Amino acid sequence: EAVLQMSAFNNQDVANILNAFAKLEILDQTLFDAAALVIVKQAGMYQPRELSNIAHAYARQHMRHAAVFENIGQVSVQLMSKFQPMQLGLLAYAYGRVQIRHEALLSSLRD
Repeated sequence: EAVLQMSAFNNQDVANILNAFAKLEILDQTLFDAAALVIVKQAGMYQPRELSNIAHAYARQHMRHAAVFENIGQVSVQLMSKFQPMQLGLLAYAYGRVQIRHEALLSSLRD
């Protein structure tokens, strides 16, 4: 049901749903793929907390969804000054866990 309505959820809802599934260790590829379509399309509308939580949820599920991580990385670089330290930690952890190297994001994290 959530998969069918994914595009109707707000950004925080998407982040919360993905995190709930990740925390419960429920691997639902269909759900995460449906969310990816929404995330990639609307990445620029997400806030730092949502971006870091989404990246963390994909990482906990060991999902290397390249388009999701690329878009989150691009938007995160633009919003870097708005991230809280814990959000930056989650973001760095997520990229490390799935072994995706986003150079612009890494550079921003170092600065």
